Amino acid sequence: MSERPAPSGSALLDRLLSPVGVGLLVTVLVALAAGPWPVGVFFDDGLYLVLAKSLATGEGYRYLNLPDAPVAAKYPPAWPALLALLWRIAPRFPENVALFKLANACLMGVAAGGIAHFVRRRLALPPAGAALVGVASALTIPVLAVATVLYSEPLFLALLVPTLLLADRAAEEGRVRDAVLAGALCGVLALVRSIGVAAPAAAILVLLARRRFLPGAALAGATALLLAPWQLWVAAHSAPMPSAVQASYGTYGSFLAPILRDDGLAFAADVVARNLTALPRIFGAMFAPAPTPWLRTPALLGCLALV
Repeated sequence: MSERPAPSGSALLDRLLSPVGVGLLVTVLVALAAGPWPVGVFFDDGLYLVLAKSLATGEGYRYLNLPDAPVAAKYPPAWPALLALLWRIAPRFPENVALFKLANACLMGVAAGGIAHFVRRRLALPPAGAALVGVASALTIPVLAVATVLYSEPLFLALLVPTLLLADRAAEEGRVRDAVLAGALCGVLALVRSIGVAAPAAAILVLLARRRFLPGAALAGATALLLAPWQLWVAAHSAPMPSAVQASYGTYGSFLAPILRDDGLAFAADVVARNLTALPRIFGAMFAPAPTPWLRTPALLGCLALV
């Protein structure tokens, strides 16, 4: 029986630049970057694990770290549910934290490979350019900061690419099946992170703009069907919590409603102003970490933002 010939240099390069190669590389690098940091570095990652333990041990979806373990209705359940499955596989804490971080590294690899595939297919970038975009999307400092702790962003990004591809296909070809699948994934995105509600809103607008009315309705219906149980859960457990923990543990509605009632447009304007003034600091941290004054000038940061 003849041996299979070794791959040529160009074939090996093609494999390395493929979405699978990008995903494997990013998985290894993110896993190496994780380090021995404890759970709760950014507060939310600790709460995700508290909720995961609650689900894994049969306590329901509760804040076990608070007196009387109140029901959780702020954090969407998809990421804690995945962590709960892993907790059942490896129930000893804190030893199982290594498994949780490895799962995030794998999800980040899936996300990077998906992004490389997306830009090759949708933007027609060459393999080398697509691979560079995929790796860079995962290894920038802000992404690494959340990918190496127990945050939900890697799962969100891993699901985002197939959602975009299906939504694009539904907009171009008008198939209801694609729209239903895209809507289901949009619903899952919002169950990973609340900001995921932007995905179905954008997809529906595109479908309506292209006069894909039936696919648009199908996408909206599938998203609503996925989100309805969670929204009913939130509505049933939206009672205000003690003021000391309301902002961190209460629902967004119960926290924002009295503020909007009392301050209204002034509060909204203040939020916009604070976010705009924070942008230069964000770009400064990403592109100009050195304390050199000329690197932090608004003009330079504006050019970097534009690029």
